[in-house]
Amino acid sequence: MKKIYSLFSLVLLFSSFLMTSCDDDSDPSLLVARIDNTLDAGNFDEGDLVPFTIVANADGRIDEILVQKVVDGVPEQIFDKSNGFERDTEFTTDLVYQVEETSGSVTIRLRVTDRSDNVQEAEYTFTVGETAGGGGSGGGGGEAPLLRSTVTVDMGTEGASLGSYLATGSGTVYTSSQAQSNRSTIDVTVGVGNTGGPSLISPAERKGEADFYGGVDLNFGSPTPDPQTGLISTFFSQENDLDTDDATADEVDGVSPSSSTIRMSPGNVYSFQNTNGKKGLIKVTDLQGSGTNYTVTLDVVVQQ
Repeated sequence: MKKIYSLFSLVLLFSSFLMTSCDDDSDPSLLVARIDNTLDAGNFDEGDLVPFTIVANADGRIDEILVQKVVDGVPEQIFDKSNGFERDTEFTTDLVYQVEETSGSVTIRLRVTDRSDNVQEAEYTFTVGETAGGGGSGGGGGEAPLLRSTVTVDMGTEGASLGSYLATGSGTVYTSSQAQSNRSTIDVTVGVGNTGGPSLISPAERKGEADFYGGVDLNFGSPTPDPQTGLISTFFSQENDLDTDDATADEVDGVSPSSSTIRMSPGNVYSFQNTNGKKGLIKVTDLQGSGTNYTVTLDVVVQQ
């Protein structure tokens, strides 16, 4: 894995700076360190801004707050406050880290020490560049498109109340009433219909007969998409050697899915490719139900 150790920009935003104090110096029974990240994404590129908030609470006086960046196990101090607390028991401030690494994993580590030398730590880890998800490792990159952070979605087949239509590019799930107006972005659907069980179904298969695959007729007209309207066709294949947790960009770029529908089973991983050329992986983490009423939880990662 390529590692780059470099200086970075750390912007302190004091708009939400907060200190509170306590009237007694009793030994602390509570010590809290927390990092609040305002972004869902766990995958960033060089130059991206990663905002986060550090929060420290103690029943006794806070003595020191230390923030480190850790790359490849090597810590580097990026923020330190060890004076001016007096009798303060709470500290909050916003920080922004500007990514200068080109690949690998970066951990932001918060360490809070109280006046009795009790210590509490919190960490937030994100990936830079080619690795999928929020904790996978391995090489990759090359000329392959980078991967978006893994998202988890809950969906339902035609007998369930959850939406059956997914736009993997945004991680948005749509219900039947929303599907028509968003059909140009929907590239994965779930249903039962006449497939014999809960399945991943190409949107382009939902043509002419609304009930064949369950749900609404998206009126795609043909499995071959119309370039004027951007209607999407997607193909799937089962993958036995890949996982959404640690697949690299090169591995995802190397998949060759070939089926417009595929039956789902819990724990299985499926590759997909839509007619926009975007490839990705879908992992079925939970599947419950019977008949045409199934709910499914999917982990999804797709190329940027």
